[in-house]
Amino acid sequence: MFTRARIYNGASYLGNHLVCNDYYAEGEKVTGRWIGRGAELLELSGAVKAEQFEALRTNRVPGTDERLTPRTKETRQPTVREAEEAFRLEHGRAGSASEVANFRLTMKPLPNRVAYYDYECSAQKSVSIMAILGGDERLIEAHKLAVRKGFAELERFASRQKNSLTRRDWEMTGNLCAAAFTHDSSRALDPQLHTHFVIANATRSASGRWYALEECHMYKAVRYAGKAYQNELAREVKALGYEIREVRDKKGQVTGFEIEGVSDELCKRFSKRREEIEREIEKFEKKHGRTPDSAEIARISRETRDAKLTEITTPEVRAKQRAQLVPGEWERLQELRGGAVERVALGQRVETAGQEKEAVEAAINHLYERRSVAPEHEVLAESLNQKLGAVELETLRQAVEKENRLVRLSTREDNPLLSECATRQGLKLELWSRNFVEETQYRFPSLNRDFVPADFLSNEQREAVRAILSTRDQVFGFRGVAGAGKTTTLEEVHRGLTEAGHRSFYIAPTADAAQELRSKGFANATTAECQSARESQRSGRYL
Repeated sequence: MFTRARIYNGASYLGNHLVCNDYYAEGEKVTGRWIGRGAELLELSGAVKAEQFEALRTNRVPGTDERLTPRTKETRQPTVREAEEAFRLEHGRAGSASEVANFRLTMKPLPNRVAYYDYECSAQKSVSIMAILGGDERLIEAHKLAVRKGFAELERFASRQKNSLTRRDWEMTGNLCAAAFTHDSSRALDPQLHTHFVIANATRSASGRWYALEECHMYKAVRYAGKAYQNELAREVKALGYEIREVRDKKGQVTGFEIEGVSDELCKRFSKRREEIEREIEKFEKKHGRTPDSAEIARISRETRDAKLTEITTPEVRAKQRAQLVPGEWERLQELRGGAVERVALGQRVETAGQEKEAVEAAINHLYERRSVAPEHEVLAESLNQKLGAVELETLRQAVEKENRLVRLSTREDNPLLSECATRQGLKLELWSRNFVEETQYRFPSLNRDFVPADFLSNEQREAVRAILSTRDQVFGFRGVAGAGKTTTLEEVHRGLTEAGHRSFYIAPTADAAQELRSKGFANATTAECQSARESQRSGRYL
């Protein structure tokens, strides 16, 4: 899957990170390759040269002194978050608010221009283990083929800002100039095949001029590009003679695949960086009461990243990795590789496509369970996710276009994958809901108009409680951002309902949300799915 980071300066990024693996080895270098339609437009191909990379970093046309995009921002003052990170790197610990504030005053201005976007794509852990420890170099080539597929899909969403005095808008350009560097180890020195696509902050418009890259659409479609990669990698892995198995999270949702025969325990043992990040995510969730967003996860990743090891060679890294295997594991990996090679030699047939229709049906059932509209790239992403390794992307696109259950609410000529899609059944339900809301306005007595909310509530919370208990409508909407105090407000609504002699029921969209309500005293809280099943059983028919 893809993760992403912004590179604001990047003066040492090429030499200290990209051309090395995730450790320093004297004399060992990783050769980057130019990729993308934007690279072709700039006549960049083959191996990445330092002077070419530096030219793009400083917003110049490679091989000339010409400016590439119209504007090059100079410097800016560091943010508090950047000061916190810099303090931690310098002192080896987190600083207090006053320490960070004083440290920030001593920091030099930072470049105000994003030089590059680094989109990193990592292979499944079992694939890395078989490629590096199992010695199956065919899997390295499979990863490289798959990441090119994922990058090509990501490139479809490249754009540039095209604003007017009254409207913010974008022009879809569909071209990127990127340097691709493939590494085979993590910072924890675990086997980890991954490719950095270091994308220049420039894209060419239809007019032929170059502008700063706007990554908003790429960012939104990053799951789709990642699933395109995962699916292609799964197909390649199967074609190389391996069997694969689905991987699901704690909630039972498909997250990816692994090679059958490489145990979960072994994958976990060589996922030290992932475990470290997940521990910090858990701490964040306990502290803030919510899941961190992608930007916060990226910051957690940066803050937990150790410095690269110095003066260690690739053979020494491999020896450290081999030393972590228990007796018999290396032999099993060799048997697994040998069996895969033999199956290919025998010409055993492997199905890597053909389940496109089933994938789309499963995706629609999953995706539209709790939402009514989704862009087409999300439909494709979930379709890929439902049948990894068993669908061909172009055939899948055709299956989505032919799916009768889907309705396109709008068609984006510049990028059809951005077209908004809904289901026919969903549209019928929305129409019914709208009519129901309109027909039941002002038709019922208020629930408890004279109720006085508690003083400890904020003004907004008290106003919400009074509005809910005074309404004469059968449907009333109440919403707020995370941490706004919705549950506290609901507790006071519950008190008002109880005082008026009403019996109340609480239905949540997810099991976690229902459990949260029960922990707050709403004993009969349940999920919409469970409530629907109860109603079906009571009425003797299925809803």
